[in-house]
Amino acid sequence: MAQRAYRTNGGAAVDVYSTRYDGSAAVRLPQQAPQQTPQQQPKPRPKKRRKAKVEIAPFAVVGAFVVLFLLVMVIQAQVRLYEFKTEESDLRAQAEVLDAQLTQLRSNYEGKVNLRAIEQEARSLGMRKPTASQTVYLSIAGADSAEVLHHEEKGFFGTLWDAISEGFHGVVEYFG
Repeated sequence: MAQRAYRTNGGAAVDVYSTRYDGSAAVRLPQQAPQQTPQQQPKPRPKKRRKAKVEIAPFAVVGAFVVLFLLVMVIQAQVRLYEFKTEESDLRAQAEVLDAQLTQLRSNYEGKVNLRAIEQEARSLGMRKPTASQTVYLSIAGADSAEVLHHEEKGFFGTLWDAISEGFHGVVEYFG
């Protein structure tokens, strides 16, 4: 078997035989680049620094304003929700107090209502039950009339516009 001679290109071994035949086709192996002496090597040019141009896309600005507006709307909605919950709890406490007062007043009323005592007091004052001759019937001439007001439906976009305008007015009112 014949010995092959190898030479090194830095740390990589390179086959001296630049081509070889493996049965199907000749394969060309990469050649080593000729080394340049330090005098022949070109000096690197200093790179010029370019200032990056900052361009602001109008859609990004509009998008940022929309996001900021929506963020303010969410914060305002959370504040209003907190206020409504606080008001609801105050009203529930007030309703409980009023229910207790109603129960107390009903019990006082029922304790003081004695129908027999009321009838005796009425007889002593000269009152008596009405008779059929004392019944009076009223007849009102004229037709009855009623006016029905129709509420105009706005549709989806009208409702959406009303919600956005109310939200905007709420933000202006809150910060104003």
